[in-house]
Amino acid sequence: LDSIKVDAVLATMLIQTKIFEQVQFDPQFDFFFELFDFFMQCYQHKKNIHVMPTVVFEHKPLTYSSSTLRQKTHANIDKQKFIDKWGLELIGSHGFKSQKKSKRSLSSRFKFKALLPKAFIS
Repeated sequence: LDSIKVDAVLATMLIQTKIFEQVQFDPQFDFFFELFDFFMQCYQHKKNIHVMPTVVFEHKPLTYSSSTLRQKTHANIDKQKFIDKWGLELIGSHGFKSQKKSKRSLSSRFKFKALLPKAFIS
């Protein structure tokens, strides 16, 4: 199957078990920015992320019987945790710029090349 290298994807993905030896989902992020944080860690640890445009996942969500915690939680709380953790400053409404300088510091700016729903990480 053909794949395209990207910086991040949405929630549907396949991850090799060995990746979790270096990269984990940070429990400080409740419902927002957990994926962005995960992919920042992947980038930092030089893990490759690919999308497979020909693979399709069918998703048929059911209606919730009541409000979920995610619906009741405000994203700005996790957004600020993300900014603080990675030493970023907000650019516009969706972009971030690094304030930190290091060998693999996200090169002064980190931008996501694509956000597609089919991916694997190696």
